[in-house]
Amino acid sequence: MSLRASFPGGQKKFELVRDQQIVVASATLFRIRATRSFGNVKAGQLGGFVQAEQNLNHQGNCWIADDACVSGGARVFDNAQVANNARIMDHATISGDAWVGDRARVYGEARLYERARIYGDSQVFEKAHVYGNALVCDDAIVLGNAIVYGDAQVTGHAQVFDDARVFDHARVSDDAKVLGNDVIGGNATVRHTVVRAPKGPT
Repeated sequence: MSLRASFPGGQKKFELVRDQQIVVASATLFRIRATRSFGNVKAGQLGGFVQAEQNLNHQGNCWIADDACVSGGARVFDNAQVANNARIMDHATISGDAWVGDRARVYGEARLYERARIYGDSQVFEKAHVYGNALVCDDAIVLGNAIVYGDAQVTGHAQVFDDARVFDHARVSDDAKVLGNDVIGGNATVRHTVVRAPKGPT
């Protein structure tokens, strides 16, 4: 396949700046520079850091800005944005119109998509999914096979893990933990408690 067939206008949208590199967790990452204008990015604008060109898709308006880092087999595509000092690692994927900022971390095989937002010092990892208009921020953690979606919010020091589901307009905050097979939806608000799925008959 020709370069022209692969990319609109026949031009890749960024290049690696080989003389601007950093080492993160023993991996060498290179700063990126836009080679054409797209979305809110102007040709010549410097971006964040990637380990390889495959970390950021040349199509769509996706971008890695500021000092954000994407490494390993992680991928950013569609119109997703990674900014500030955020880090995307391992085989995590950020897609759709999702946004990751501040010092947030997304790693393992976690997925963030649609219009989800993650920022602060929050972490999403293992096989967790965050999507829809969901928000994860502050020091919140979503991990395991947990799913946060809809207009749900996980904030404060809250943790959602195992096979738990948080959705609709639910709010999980402060020091709450949602785990096991718990399902938190509707307009539920969970604070300072540990919610556990009821045990079946013994």
